[in-house]
Amino acid sequence: MASNARRSKLDANKPGGMMSTAIIGHIFQVVQDAQGTLSIDSRPDHGLMIDDQGTITSVMPKKDCGHADRIVDYGDRLILPGFIDTHVHFPQTDMIGVYSGELLEWLDEHTFPHETALIQDPEQAKDSAKAFANELFRHGTCTAVAFACSKKSATQILFEEFDRNGARLVSGKISMNRFAPEGMLDQIDDDLQAQSQLIQDWNGKDERLFYALSPRFAPSCSADLLQGISDLLVKNPKLYVQTHFAENLDEVAWVKDLFPKSTDYLGVYEDYGLINERCILAHGIYASASERERLKRSRTMVSHCPTSNLFLGSGLLPYRSFREQGIVLGLGTDVGAGTSFSLWQTMAEAVKVSKLRREQVLPEDLFFAATLGAAQGLQLSDRIGSLEAGKQADFQVIDPSRRELLKRRLPYCHDHRQFLSALIFHCDDRNLESLWVKGRKIFENNTSA
Repeated sequence: MASNARRSKLDANKPGGMMSTAIIGHIFQVVQDAQGTLSIDSRPDHGLMIDDQGTITSVMPKKDCGHADRIVDYGDRLILPGFIDTHVHFPQTDMIGVYSGELLEWLDEHTFPHETALIQDPEQAKDSAKAFANELFRHGTCTAVAFACSKKSATQILFEEFDRNGARLVSGKISMNRFAPEGMLDQIDDDLQAQSQLIQDWNGKDERLFYALSPRFAPSCSADLLQGISDLLVKNPKLYVQTHFAENLDEVAWVKDLFPKSTDYLGVYEDYGLINERCILAHGIYASASERERLKRSRTMVSHCPTSNLFLGSGLLPYRSFREQGIVLGLGTDVGAGTSFSLWQTMAEAVKVSKLRREQVLPEDLFFAATLGAAQGLQLSDRIGSLEAGKQADFQVIDPSRRELLKRRLPYCHDHRQFLSALIFHCDDRNLESLWVKGRKIFENNTSA
């Protein structure tokens, strides 16, 4: 795909009242009809008409975009919806790929000590927050559902960074009062007080920043702490909830020992009213038939994290079975057990996991999970997830020519599905040219192949 020079009447970032912007290129996305059927929408030489509030007012052929006050012409580069990473850990940025055993050993030997050190050093937390955001952006992620830290100060730093850079964030202070180093733990009253203040400061700010109640996972929280989190949710029913679920067999057995009165692992969270359509559960590999049915009924989103699951040897999520059953699915990089910030790589590994399970998952299924499907799971599909009139302009610009192998592969793709498959297996951070949120460019990548 040849690279065309960008044409601009005015700087697209220049503020101004009541001005329209046309972003022109090859619009490429996965859409869903009223019956739930997915299809690939490919429109070369089209433009997004965006108002000065960052809302897409129309999508039209390039020839009809000349009336815009500002024109940014990306030629034949791809304009894709921004990615939505539904599970990632901010404090683990600098320990990505650390060699270890399985989940519980990895937490004790590496994760907890590293997060404790970050909590104790505000300057390290600020530096990590900037690096974390930058890595997300260079891989096309506009929205991150992120675990912050178990202390208010470092969580505040993460929100401040996303407030400054203009991206979207769903996050919250990690709640945990047992089975971790003392420096990571909080007394229940201190935890709930800190969360109440963070909710007041950040939830809903600029329609970009949202608070998530974040019990690390059931073993980390006593019954009293889970009850306190539940009480916060009753007071603030529009909050998100994020936690881990059924990632590892040893973890599942441990939960059974710790909460013998609960029906099962999911039942622990249900007992405290934490399971609903605004809850994101990471992993879910070992969900039982009963748990799957209850996940479907509650519209709870499961975040599939294949690079992490493979790295820790946790298991292979039956993605196709979950989707056919009607469970809401997103994709998560799960850094730092996850080995890349790239949702392209996450999709590629999800394909491999499905093949190991002798299931077929189509490229459009996975791209949907990284964009519009994730937006639906977060109750945000009225504003993000696809490029259409009425939604906010969150998009990434991809230049396939920046990677020689991808540039060579695309001419041989005989349909849109093969084209998307080529992107999934060959696109990386070199291909990203720029990233936009609410019609504002927040990242530009000057790296070439």
